[in-house]
Amino acid sequence: MEYLSNTEDKQYTVKSKRFKEIDALRGLAVLLMVFSHGLRWVYESNPVKILGIFGHTPGDIATPMFYLAAGLALYFSCESRLNRNTDPQELRKEYSIRLGKLFLIGVFMSLSWGVLQAQAVSLFILVWFVLSAVRKHDLNFLRSLFPSIMLLALLLHLLLSQSQLSLFWGKILAGQFPLFAILLVNAVGFYFAPYLRSRFFSWGCLGLGIGLVVIALLLNENGISIVRYGASIPFLLLGMGLSFFLLGIFNFGFFQKSLLFRYFTLIGQDALFIFVFHYVIFFLPFYFMGLLGNMTSAGALMFAGIVVTGAITAAILRRNSSLSVYNIFDTIFLASWHNLLLPIGKWMHTLSQNLTYPGEAGARLDK
Repeated sequence: MEYLSNTEDKQYTVKSKRFKEIDALRGLAVLLMVFSHGLRWVYESNPVKILGIFGHTPGDIATPMFYLAAGLALYFSCESRLNRNTDPQELRKEYSIRLGKLFLIGVFMSLSWGVLQAQAVSLFILVWFVLSAVRKHDLNFLRSLFPSIMLLALLLHLLLSQSQLSLFWGKILAGQFPLFAILLVNAVGFYFAPYLRSRFFSWGCLGLGIGLVVIALLLNENGISIVRYGASIPFLLLGMGLSFFLLGIFNFGFFQKSLLFRYFTLIGQDALFIFVFHYVIFFLPFYFMGLLGNMTSAGALMFAGIVVTGAITAAILRRNSSLSVYNIFDTIFLASWHNLLLPIGKWMHTLSQNLTYPGEAGARLDK
């Protein structure tokens, strides 16, 4: 069965290839977040005092880049698998399992609502919409519906972020990682993904990016602040504008030959491992040793530089490695299952078999 329209422009139906621009955008976003985490963890005051952009750290501004890259990658992943006539139901199951693991990895890293949990839930919504409907409608037709999905996500975000919510729902819908704002950015990435094949992509992205940034700055000047918490409209426009502008830069051949682009791409291809790595190697030891929030600005900058250097070094050393965070997750889960969960289950089953209930005891006495 064909899941891609034969009537669409041929440029949208050719076999998908890996676009290094997406990896570079994701890699830059991760590096900025890693750097900002390093500052936030050890600096004795607000890290914005060291390096601030509209009252935010570079990592705050980079968050929409991370989500836009995920939407771009999701489109090409779905297109590639459907081009090979993969059954949508099986593909939906595969994505669901993978996103479930991503959610649990996020829970292990942060017991509260965090970047990975929000990403997993948002992509899960898009995956179920696309792969549930793709049997009846081809992928490019479904993509044409995404402006409506973006508008709906935006309206829900604006409505819920201004509502009086409980602490639990406030974190999910109006906190640092508001679900419908992230869904909006993911959907924007999914919708714009095919334009990466256009010969005018670089200049188009530069124009769109500059336009969105200008609108964000104008709104900020007129009283609608650029605020990450609750993801104000100018914040989203600024993040997406910078994302498109950088995609345009990354698409130029001269930049793709640079060492900087290679490093960004390398980090982006291993983004999840690097993200987990910097928590495990740098945050946890400092947390247990009680060294968080004790450094001056110079010490914090030095520490953040070490964290970034460690992340880049890890990516270089893992360049040819096939070991992923999902492999590690599976190994830990299986080990826990065989050594902890399974014995507990057997013990509970044995205990229930040995229990004598009053009704059973009475029945035995009657006999």
